[in-house]
Amino acid sequence: MAQVRTRKRGKTWSFIFEAGIVNGKRKVIEKGGYPTKDAAYNAVIEKYTRFM
Repeated sequence: MAQVRTRKRGKTWSFIFEAGIVNGKRKVIEKGGYPTKDAAYNAVIEKYTRFM
């Protein structure tokens, strides 16, 4: 199972998770610009469940 992570980048928060392996390389999904850690976490959970 992939890890779902949030991190602070400057004044905003971003999320990142590994979506799988494509052609022998890891596919990573990352998006930022969320005002709070909770907003980034909720967005990554929504994206992760849709992606997987």
